[in-house]
Amino acid sequence: MNKNLKRGLVFAASAAAIASLALSAPALAHDRGSESGTSKSQGSHAHATVSATVTGIPSSVTSSKVAHHGAYFTVYQLAASETTLPAVQPTTGGKQLRVHPVTPGSTSTITNGTLSGVLSFHGVKSSTVRYAVYPSNGGSAVLVTVATDANGISTITKSGSLTATYSQSVADAAPSKGERMDKGHKGDHSEGHRDGNRGGHKGPRR
Repeated sequence: MNKNLKRGLVFAASAAAIASLALSAPALAHDRGSESGTSKSQGSHAHATVSATVTGIPSSVTSSKVAHHGAYFTVYQLAASETTLPAVQPTTGGKQLRVHPVTPGSTSTITNGTLSGVLSFHGVKSSTVRYAVYPSNGGSAVLVTVATDANGISTITKSGSLTATYSQSVADAAPSKGERMDKGHKGDHSEGHRDGNRGGHKGPRR
């Protein structure tokens, strides 16, 4: 075989291997519970998204819009001194977040009874904010940490998978279109977290 041709084949194989490794890197990071690169900053605040899923969706539910509202997560922003999950779930100060599409305005697809999307959380520049997250079906709580650098770039670390099980009664009780809690990711700017620290910081986004 022509030496130049052999060199070309070796180079192409190496490039393919490098590309494959680069593509698998985000998945490896995701498995470890760390996600970044999906953040925005505005003034001293920032927000970032973290992957979440709704499982157990019955075959009779074919609309992703209905499925999105069949489960929720109750989120509590922790005080700066709290670095671990509370011993028991708090009874006040929680906010309900629902999974929404990765790309705003897009439509998610239900695959084998599972709907994948994201939850949005606030961060503060040059600071770390922690949240205790509880799925509506009573599953295990997850600690979500949003670390934001001086440039407003946030990295999210989660202690476990953010998964909630679909419930028809939850979907039926979801707010109507005009009053939907997660419409446009608004409505969460009027309250601080449960202990009132961090001044004007307003907690997780919807």
